[in-house]
Amino acid sequence: MRRIIQAVVLLAVSSPLWGQVEKTFTWVNPTSYVDGTVMPPSDIKQTTISVAPTSGGTPTLVLVSTGAASTYTSLPVFTSGTWYARAQTTSISLGTTSGYSNEAVFTVGVCQANPLSCTPRAPTNLSVQ
Repeated sequence: MRRIIQAVVLLAVSSPLWGQVEKTFTWVNPTSYVDGTVMPPSDIKQTTISVAPTSGGTPTLVLVSTGAASTYTSLPVFTSGTWYARAQTTSISLGTTSGYSNEAVFTVGVCQANPLSCTPRAPTNLSVQ
């Protein structure tokens, strides 16, 4: 866990904030355990979102949403590129963590991450009469 926190801090301080983007993650919480019995929302300890620069890769960022929330808005930490996110739910009563959700892919564009360096192209076909 300490290495994950260090990675998050390193990611946050290694790039200027003007070159980063925040993202909002949403998901549907589980309503049952793997054996089919009902899982009440009150038994959800947290949802952990792992974000990596490669599909199924080692996370470079781990976000934790506590309780039964189903949305999480990150700090502005995403630089330009393609990112892959997956989520897991942890139970309070059992202390167990689910498998991973589907993988959600998102892209942060160069202009989105760094608007100050992204200028429009010059006009064309100017004429004077």
